[in-house]
Amino acid sequence: MSKSIAIVGSGKMAKDIGMFFLKKGNAITWISRQEELLIDLQATIDKSVRLFMKYSGGTIRQLSASFLLCDELEKDRFDVVIECTKEDVTYKKEVLAYLEGHVVDEGLLFSASSSILPSLINEVCIGFHPMFPFEMTTMAEIVVGEKIGAKAREAAVMFCKENDVECICQNEQNAFALNRLFLPLQNEVFVALQTNVSARDANSASKSSLLPTGQIDFIEKIGPHVVAASVDSYRQRMGAKESALFMPLSVGLASFETFVHTATQAPLMPDGPFNVFKRKLLCLFVNTCLDFVDQHQILRQELDSAFSDVFSADCTLQDTIDEIGMPTIAALCEAEYKKTGKNYFKPSSLLYNRPHS
Repeated sequence: MSKSIAIVGSGKMAKDIGMFFLKKGNAITWISRQEELLIDLQATIDKSVRLFMKYSGGTIRQLSASFLLCDELEKDRFDVVIECTKEDVTYKKEVLAYLEGHVVDEGLLFSASSSILPSLINEVCIGFHPMFPFEMTTMAEIVVGEKIGAKAREAAVMFCKENDVECICQNEQNAFALNRLFLPLQNEVFVALQTNVSARDANSASKSSLLPTGQIDFIEKIGPHVVAASVDSYRQRMGAKESALFMPLSVGLASFETFVHTATQAPLMPDGPFNVFKRKLLCLFVNTCLDFVDQHQILRQELDSAFSDVFSADCTLQDTIDEIGMPTIAALCEAEYKKTGKNYFKPSSLLYNRPHS
């Protein structure tokens, strides 16, 4: 069922989300406070629409795309409003407070934030965190706060189903699980860069059949400033000791270009040490995945869907575990845990077939 959808924002994510829902036959209105950005966005969208119409084989005859400045909104009301503005809670609160009155009764108010809990933005807001690029992954996390009723939650899930979006439903305790899953791996990459490991080796060592893209390439693709804002937000929700573990990641992201450029000058590792480093990173990531499953942060099948659809993996988590062997993963993580004292190396109980109670 076609819906009228307002996309609030004019950046990369606003374009990506809006184009996805536009091609699904919804009427999309992009809204921005900045006229110049809106004009640029309209030119980009118009070009994308023309290309889509040209190569759609005639199956789509018309797409409904429009553009408005915030102060041009009068009595306009939408079935769905999706906020895609900068990762600034004060700004997001202001934007959604204004747009809340432009949602139809029993309509949906979404925030596409990748790190800010929806209840901190607006008490009737639901988190809608698409996996970039959304037009290709067609997967999103739905984050539902305690004050959101079952009816609104069901409406959000139905909206996703109607538009062929695979959604991972989360509460605010396990929100943004897919993003947080990468923190230990990314932190170890930046720890390595600080100890004179080359950027090339660190990037290559973080690749595997489970994660075909290296973490430095991945961060560049998403945008270092976007990842940095998310990491800082996640760290604020941690205890002081846990948060301190991820200081190397925050420091590296804050000066990403300089940091990576400097690390590019470092010598490459010999094959032996490189393979040891690569195995350590993969075992750490597998251990983190199992720990998230054990702690009910995410379901195993949701992980495999994400690996396949978002990260283009050639295998499942279980395939990787079978290839390495659970005893090997457990022994390596245990050795690193004893050596470093870092909690994220502590072996998951699932490595010993003992689920968390």
